[in-house]
Amino acid sequence: MSPKKQPKKIPIEMVPAASVDDPLFTSEQLCSYLEISTRTLKRLTAKKALNFIRLSAGAYRFRKSAVEAFLGRRTVQAKGVAA
Repeated sequence: MSPKKQPKKIPIEMVPAASVDDPLFTSEQLCSYLEISTRTLKRLTAKKALNFIRLSAGAYRFRKSAVEAFLGRRTVQAKGVAA
């Protein structure tokens, strides 16, 4: 009988608490805010296209500033229009 493998210890980093200026969204809140499905959000988190905080398996939080940065990266400028 082989000994049980111990799970890898992952250092816990301190995550600053949400502030009024940079609130945290739950997955459901973010889906509503962006008007996307939970499946689309799962794809974005799986691809790590959107920064998130993982609380536990399947429990994520998203900073408003990270969501705005994501949207900024995804914004396509129209031709002939200055930014």
